[in-house]
Amino acid sequence: MKLSYAILIISILVLLAAQPSIAGPQLMVTGTNVQPEVFMKGDTGTVTLMVKNNGDSGVQVNRATMYGGAFSVMSDPYPTVGWLGAGNSISFTFTIRAGNEDGIFYPRFVLELTDGTAIRHVIPVRVESSDLTISLVKKPDYITIGRTASYTLEIGNPRPNAVSGVQVIPEGQGFEVTPTRYFIGSLESDHTASVDFQVMPERISQMRFRVIFKNGVNEHQNSLLVPVVPSENKKAAEIHVTNLVSVQEGERFRLTGDVSNAGLERANSVVIRTEAPAVPVDPFRIYVVGSLEPDDFSSFELTFRTPRSTQIPIVVEYKDAEGNRIATTSYVDVTAAPLSEEGGIISKFGLVLVWLLVIVVVIVIVYSWRRR
Repeated sequence: MKLSYAILIISILVLLAAQPSIAGPQLMVTGTNVQPEVFMKGDTGTVTLMVKNNGDSGVQVNRATMYGGAFSVMSDPYPTVGWLGAGNSISFTFTIRAGNEDGIFYPRFVLELTDGTAIRHVIPVRVESSDLTISLVKKPDYITIGRTASYTLEIGNPRPNAVSGVQVIPEGQGFEVTPTRYFIGSLESDHTASVDFQVMPERISQMRFRVIFKNGVNEHQNSLLVPVVPSENKKAAEIHVTNLVSVQEGERFRLTGDVSNAGLERANSVVIRTEAPAVPVDPFRIYVVGSLEPDDFSSFELTFRTPRSTQIPIVVEYKDAEGNRIATTSYVDVTAAPLSEEGGIISKFGLVLVWLLVIVVVIVIVYSWRRR
């Protein structure tokens, strides 16, 4: 039995030694590259194949062709390739365009030799047309005309491949927005990016956030509509001016009073001043209060001149938390005493007294002289 096994093994070795060695050219596709990695419907891209001659002799290659199937092949075949030496490689690149269906497709590569033989290779190409997602993840509880509010968007990439050139552009009228364009750049598969915009409305409007991105060399876009409806800020500072008292001091008036904050937010950089017809004078042309917390108050003084009895505007300016300047106006009645007329009456009365005194003195002198 052992002898039989030994004879069998020796026979197999003899047969193998007698087989001639494989010689000549041996062509094979050693690598493929598809760009973009995953197509979207209608996308244009490229397929590159690397062919190597692993044999011990060269070969004459006639032509190289791509058959797209569901894809359109945009580039022409390679009509004359030429000689491919032993151990050498050559690459072929074809431009293809996806159709209107999602799925996995198999364009076919054919390399024809001058002896009539050919090698064939199929390349799986995936078409998947999901867009980038746009989510509004943060918005103000309310937004008021003339005040800045923050909106935060989250841009997500649910695609199986990375995309490039991602940017977000806010569009529309009836508001001001900063920045006017936000560039994200590349966004990997299953990743997100957050974008902040500062919006100041001027009226009721709609804001469109347009997201542009590239899949390979192909540009795509998606958008999100966000309504902008200004409303009253129920937490804003409420400034009130009370206890106004004006006192005339010569040709100048001194006005005192209290300013209070009845709102729920702090009023910053509070400044109080008068406006025409009042003419501010020293020492209190304006009065700087500074910050005024909710339920807090501050006393103030203003000095000014006015030519007549009138209503004087008292303006309180302050800044909200976003730095927007807000102004409120109150009025105080001022009665100007006629200082010049009073001065004239007093002067006339004094002049009469002087003349009476002079007459009395003259009478006394004349009477005294006659008695002598």
